[in-house]
Amino acid sequence: MPIKINLLAEEQVAEELRRKDPLKRAIVIAAGVVALVIIYAGMSIVRTKGVASEAERAEKAYDDIKGKEFELKDLRALAGKYERNLSLLHRLTTNRFLLAPVLNELQYCMLDGVRLTQFQMVQTYSYVEAIKAREDIGQKAVPPKSIEHKLFRMEAQDTEEKFNEFMDKISQRFEGQLRKREGVS
Repeated sequence: MPIKINLLAEEQVAEELRRKDPLKRAIVIAAGVVALVIIYAGMSIVRTKGVASEAERAEKAYDDIKGKEFELKDLRALAGKYERNLSLLHRLTTNRFLLAPVLNELQYCMLDGVRLTQFQMVQTYSYVEAIKAREDIGQKAVPPKSIEHKLFRMEAQDTEEKFNEFMDKISQRFEGQLRKREGVS
């Protein structure tokens, strides 16, 4: 058998000792841990920036909504003001001083011994819808219109039996304008 002499055995043993060196393994493991920590820190920074940008978007959306809320509040206040003005205008149109001509004529009807105790006027409007023309039955179109109804109610005290004379004067002054109700004089 031939004898084999390994001249490089010392170098191989030294190389093997270097490979199994615990300090070198600790350095490699520590470098790996440091690399993992750096990667985790980088991912955390990226996540933080993403959350911050999302928070900025949410804050911007909140500010937009808040601005719209103020606009809506202003619009509601303006709508309330317009509704109040509209109701006042409606009240003005329905309660306007239409009594001037009536009171003017009524002053000429007054007699000594007849005292007017109450005078009331009710004014209403009725709206009539438009009627479309129907050629198949020969019906013409009628435009929409508003009809005004006025109701006057007077109460008077007669102290000298001049009621009939008072009613005659009223019927002469308002000839063709008043309709008597049945049972009411």
